[in-house]
Amino acid sequence: MGVLLTPAVSACSNRTPIRVASQEPDGLKTSACESAYSRASIREHRDRGPLGIPTPESFEKTAQAWVDAAVNCPARRDEATVYSARAHLRAWHQKTGDDPRARPSTDLTVASSADLDTAASSMGKDAATQAAEGEDQAGFAVSVLASRTAGAEWMLALSDAHTTAGQTLVSHLDADPRPGTYSVQELLAHPDTIIDKANGLQAPTIAVVEMNAARTIVASIHAMTKTTTGFRQNGERHGGSAKQAAGDHQESLRVLTNLAISHLYLSLAFGYPDVEAAIFEPTVKS
Repeated sequence: MGVLLTPAVSACSNRTPIRVASQEPDGLKTSACESAYSRASIREHRDRGPLGIPTPESFEKTAQAWVDAAVNCPARRDEATVYSARAHLRAWHQKTGDDPRARPSTDLTVASSADLDTAASSMGKDAATQAAEGEDQAGFAVSVLASRTAGAEWMLALSDAHTTAGQTLVSHLDADPRPGTYSVQELLAHPDTIIDKANGLQAPTIAVVEMNAARTIVASIHAMTKTTTGFRQNGERHGGSAKQAAGDHQESLRVLTNLAISHLYLSLAFGYPDVEAAIFEPTVKS
C-alpha cells in the first residue's frame, strides 16, 4: 500500500499527489522525482511560512531546489519552473527592499546562455531550432527596445545574452534557421506596454518579450524529451555509452531549465502579471 505525499505549497488547487510506493520489508524508497519535489516543497513552505527566515540566500536555495524538481519530474516541469522563478524574484526583492529604482540582475540569463553547448549538441534538431529562433527573436526585440531607452546598456547586455544563446543553439545544426531580422512595427508602436497575444493580458513590452522567450525554451524542452534523438547522438559521440548519454541529457535539461527560469524571472521582475494560468497555459493551470 502506498503513501500519498501532497506538496506543501497550495498556489494551484489541482495538483496531483505523488505516490510513494512501499518497499517490503524495509519501508519506503522514493524516486528521484518524489525526493526532489518533496525537498522543494518543504523549502517553499519554510520560506513562506511564519517560522521562515527570509534571506536572499534561502530563496536562491529554494530556486535551485525547484530546478532539481523540474529536471527530475517531467510531469511537473512547468510548475516547478514557475516556482523557481518566483523564488529568484523573492531573493531580488529581499536584496533591493522593493526599491522601485532597482533593476533586476541579468546575471542568471548571461550564465545560462554561456552553458548551452552541451545542451545544443544533445537536444535534437527540432528542439534546438525552436529554442534558437526564440532566443534570436528575443535578442532582436530587446535591442530595438534598447534603442529607444536612455541608459540602456543593461538592455544591450541582455540582448547579447539572448543572441549568444541563439548562436550556441544553432552551432550543432547543419543549417542556421534564424531569419536574422524581424518585424519591428509592434515594438515601435508599443515600446512601453503591449498585449500578450498568448492570453490577452497587457504588460510591459520587455516583460512580454522575456515571457515569450521563456515559453519557447519550455516548449523546446518538451520537444527534446519526446524524442530519443539526443540520446542516440550522445551515445554515438561517446562510443555508445548509454550512461554518458543519459548524463548529458540530464545536464542539458538542467541548463535549458535554468535558461527558461532566467527569462521567466526577468519577465516577472519587469512587471508581467504573476497569474499562473497566464504563464504556461494550458500546461499550468490555477
